[in-house]
Amino acid sequence: MVKHNATEAGGQLSNQIVGHINSSYSKDGCKSEVYSEVFGELNRLHLSVDCTNFATLQRVSEKMAADSKDQDLLSRAGDLFVDGTLKDKIYARPPTQ
Repeated sequence: MVKHNATEAGGQLSNQIVGHINSSYSKDGCKSEVYSEVFGELNRLHLSVDCTNFATLQRVSEKMAADSKDQDLLSRAGDLFVDGTLKDKIYARPPTQ
């Protein structure tokens, strides 16, 4: 959740993160988007990274951990987001027949 006084900056940083992920990792099979809640918690953003499969997510996560640009962007989040509200979740699509 973005701090009340950092709504615009939090949105801008989220868009920068999404842009970097898409420009750096789309060729690896991952794309990213950011959404803001319309109903529910004000100032809540959801950053989505969609990868072709779990192995791709693991590989891209390792690349991101070693990428100084990613680390720089993520380090700036600490000043903009409420402590304890940044959470990682992994979802899978159900199998299709």
